Amino acid sequence: MPKVSEELKNSKGKYPTNSYIGLYPLYYFSESTGQVWCADCASQQDAEPPITHYDIHWEGESLYCDGCSNTIESAYGIPEEE
Repeated sequence: MPKVSEELKNSKGKYPTNSYIGLYPLYYFSESTGQVWCADCASQQDAEPPITHYDIHWEGESLYCDGCSNTIESAYGIPEEE
């Protein structure tokens, strides 16, 4: 999983909500606690634990931001059982 860096932020100091290629939904998290944040909360996060990684939420149940409880939808939804 890619590590979060300051270079990822845009000119307004915000982390992107979606990937640049494909516009897939991104989420941010802390490796030490497993907490998940949306892009807005991750951009404002200065407290411990630090946000360490980000990834695309490809498929599965929606994630919920530990900061604001907003929904982070997956790109392909919940896979159908075969």
